[in-house]
Amino acid sequence: MRSTSFRQRGSRTRLLRIGVLAAVFSIAPFWTWQGPGLCLFHRVTGLDCPGCGMTRAFHAISRGQFAQALDLNILSLAVYALFLLVLLNDIVYVLTGMHVTVPPRPRLEGAFGYFALFLVMGYGVARNLTPW
Repeated sequence: MRSTSFRQRGSRTRLLRIGVLAAVFSIAPFWTWQGPGLCLFHRVTGLDCPGCGMTRAFHAISRGQFAQALDLNILSLAVYALFLLVLLNDIVYVLTGMHVTVPPRPRLEGAFGYFALFLVMGYGVARNLTPW
């Protein structure tokens, strides 16, 4: 096994991902709740996309308010958990050179990919048809 330096392990992409995800998890409460909406789709159409409310939901999850997060966006808990796994994997890799492999990464191909696509698109349509 070849040893790699911290600089080689800390690729720009991984460090950028760590920075972006850390910023998302620690975003300022005022900007999250009273700031401008970020969704271009919502601004143009007036409809909610599958990701609308995700930033506020992430902030609610970070404060332990899971019911409020689910009210903002049902997919938020699953996406938050996925982001935490990516962040953990990147931090462990940059520090030690080892990948976190539990649970194994799901690949968005085949039946799983079609199911994920159907789930996200179905949620995007359903949230605009029902009074959520």
